Formats: sequence, C-alpha cells, structure tokens
Amino acid sequence: MLENEVVSTGFASEFDLSDLVGMDEESLRSELEQRMPEESGDAKSTLAKFLALRPGDLVALKAHSAPSGSRPRLVIARYAVVRGQDLPSYCRIKELGHTIAVDFLAEQEHIEFPYGYGKTVHRLTDRDHIENIFEAYRTSVEAGTDTNAGELAADKPTGSIEARSRGQYIMSRTHNHLQNALRKRLEALYGSAAVEQEHNYIDLAVWLDAKTILVEVKSSPSPVTCVREALGQLLYYGYRLSCNPRQLRFVVAGPSEPASADHKYLEYIRNLTGLPIVYCTPSTYAPEE
Repeated sequence: MLENEVVSTGFASEFDLSDLVGMDEESLRSELEQRMPEESGDAKSTLAKFLALRPGDLVALKAHSAPSGSRPRLVIARYAVVRGQDLPSYCRIKELGHTIAVDFLAEQEHIEFPYGYGKTVHRLTDRDHIENIFEAYRTSVEAGTDTNAGELAADKPTGSIEARSRGQYIMSRTHNHLQNALRKRLEALYGSAAVEQEHNYIDLAVWLDAKTILVEVKSSPSPVTCVREALGQLLYYGYRLSCNPRQLRFVVAGPSEPASADHKYLEYIRNLTGLPIVYCTPSTYAPEE
C-alpha cells in the first residue's frame, strides 16, 4: 500500500466496483446486496464503508487489534488522507484488490489504544475515540521535532481542536507544527526581525539585504509531492511581491527526509528552469554556503 500510495481491501476483488464510488453507505449496501448475494455480510459491510470514503477523509491504518488478555487493544501503524477532488481515485490492483488513493502522513512509531475494533473497516463515531486516535498522530510528530530554538514568536495552534471525520485536520495540525519549528530555526539563524510568518499568505519569509527567502510548508510525507504542490505557490508569491528574481530563494519544507529519487527531481527542476529551490525538513534547513 505504501508503494502504491493507496489503502485497500481484498474482499470480492473479482468485482469491478468503480461505478459505485461516490455513493452513500446505505445505497452502497443495497447495491452490493444485489451484485454479490453470495458474499458474506462482513465483505459487503467492509466494501460499503470503503467505497463511501471521500476526499479529505482521515484514515488510521491498524497494525492489529488483537486484545491483550481481556483488555481490548488497537495498534495504529500509519495515518493517511484520501486524495481526490469530488471523488476519490479508485482502481483494482491484482495484489491488493480494491484500492483508493491516499497521501500517507509522516511515519511514526506504532500507537496503541485501549479500544476494540476487530473488523476490517470502521467508521468512527465516538467523539473521544476520534479525538484520541487522530490527535495521537500530531503528538507523535511533535515528539520528534527540533525545538532547540528560542520562543521568539507566538506559535500557531497544534493542539486538539473539534474533531471532524472529514477535512484536513491532521494535515493542518502537521503543517502548523512544521511551520512553527522551521520559524524558530530561521529566527535563530537570521534573527526574529528578519522572519515573517503568514504575511501576504506566505508561510514564512526571510528578508535579508542580499536575498529574500520564501518558504512554503507542506504536510505530505512525500518530498516530491511537497515540491510539486509548493512550486506554483512560491513562483506566484515572488511575482506578487515584485522581488528581484536574482535575489529570490525558494524553500519547500516537509516532514520527511528526501531520498535519492527526490534529489533527482529537484535537480531536474533546477537544471530545467534555473530556479534556486531546495527542499528540507525543519531540522535540516541550512543557510546557503
């Protein structure tokens, strides 16, 4: 699933269900009853919940839910956000069955909860469970973030807010945390007077005599995705500010360290366009030599 950037379920994988994507769960159950009467109730229930996913839905993927003695236990291995505009992207993959495209959030240690969710797919409705399970991702990311720089400006909120089953809750919390951490690093390097946050909709800007550094923060665990999504915004910000192109520097910040393929993509952009663009995490940002 990580390699294909999808979540999946293998029930009734011989059926093409692409025309059902976008239906509500009740309608899906009715349609699945007609199409696959021989399938088990668990299979149809799982597929109805799975195909009812919408773009922006938050998904917690469990490593297992085996109880510890008499104590219920849910272990979450990864978090993801469903991709798409009006509808999610669905396809069948031979090894995985039915799949829906997602953006996986940054990797974290397995997180354990005292809840019992034994079936394949659950739509969470318990408010406390929603808040605890999805807030745990933000807490896990926060624990591994560089916070050595001084408290030189007010942080954006990263704590618990009203939980929603849809929307960009986890992504926005992660974005804010990354932005706060990088702002502190920039202030430590250049001084707080040179750094602006959220001015003219720019995540971060550093104003120096010889150059201007524009920073766009993205939450995707894929550095390539971060760069792809940020590039157009950075170019527009530079244009709108009427900055001297020779003094502009572009920085894309994300949660994950870049792999060799990510470096190649950045090098391709620089060679093709001549843009002075770099990717970093908050803890790895370094001034130009």
